[in-house]
Amino acid sequence: MSERLTSLLILALLGLGSPLQGQERERLARREAELAARLATLQASLVTNDSIRFADQKRTVVSAGAFHVAYPEWAARDAELRLPELLDGWRARYGVMIDSLLGDTLYIGIDDSAFARGAPWAELEWRMGALGGRANVALRGATRQDWPTWIVTVALEKWAQSLVDPTFAHWLGASDPSLSHDVLRDGAIRGLVLSPSSRGRRCLDGMIDDCALLLELRPVSEPWLQAYDSVDYPGLVERRGRGRAEMEWSRCVAGKDVGICAGLLRNIGPDRAATPAIRQSLFTFAVKRGGEVAWLRLRRAAGRPVADQLTSASGEPIDLLLGEWRRDLREGRQTTAAGLGPILLMALAWSVLGSLFFAWRYRWRHV
Repeated sequence: MSERLTSLLILALLGLGSPLQGQERERLARREAELAARLATLQASLVTNDSIRFADQKRTVVSAGAFHVAYPEWAARDAELRLPELLDGWRARYGVMIDSLLGDTLYIGIDDSAFARGAPWAELEWRMGALGGRANVALRGATRQDWPTWIVTVALEKWAQSLVDPTFAHWLGASDPSLSHDVLRDGAIRGLVLSPSSRGRRCLDGMIDDCALLLELRPVSEPWLQAYDSVDYPGLVERRGRGRAEMEWSRCVAGKDVGICAGLLRNIGPDRAATPAIRQSLFTFAVKRGGEVAWLRLRRAAGRPVADQLTSASGEPIDLLLGEWRRDLREGRQTTAAGLGPILLMALAWSVLGSLFFAWRYRWRHV
């Protein structure tokens, strides 16, 4: 009887607990909604206060040609001497694009109290038309004079990226606009030599059609797949592992069945055959060939195929552009190889000396 009473009591308590648990969940849900509303109000208040501070800050406009930067008053002096030199470098890269399309003033905001109290760091906000961003900058120390030009570079790079249409940006991939043409050329040479596509080596040797296919510049049905030669397919599949399709994997890798390999590659999606360094090298070469109006022509060609956009930027047919680019790479490769000669000889000399030294130590230790 006692067991039965105990069971009835447990059931009764569970019956009472269910409404209580439901009430507790409702209370917690209401509390969560109240906290979320308070957080949204605080965030909106912070945004409003930041906007007010940004708008109310006293600034001095520093100009370099037709480009204007509105600095906080206390930072303008450091920028006056350095901004024109910075813009000269950008004009060398973008030509008249800087003065013709960069029409918005760059506004920079930093909390004045941070500078007044001698804070080592402060949060900076910048706005230029529809673009903007934030960054922490040093107000004290050896690098305190660097941020007035560094933040301009950040803003200009974001502006330059906004000029390229989405199709071209996807083709170009991750890029660094600050790299020089010589650095990009060396990276492109390494990328072509080490490419998983055999078209890379043939491109470097002067096969223009291989260059165009490698860089996905031909109007073919599957440009990402035809960037590789069919002889590359088994190796690409083998490096990805067997996966679930073991029979197809064997027919591809062991039997060299190109059709089966292509089907597997469509499923797994191989890496792009041309690295971003190769693509950016061609892009910067096209801009260099096009001169001061290259970026203007590129902007007018937005929405067209990538090959057409490169043709517009350079002012040359795509195959002629690829041929000139490949010739530039070949000349750069000879320069790079000549520069590597003394380094390789030095490395070989140190390797021989090291081997002799350790052989000598081993001999005397075991006498």
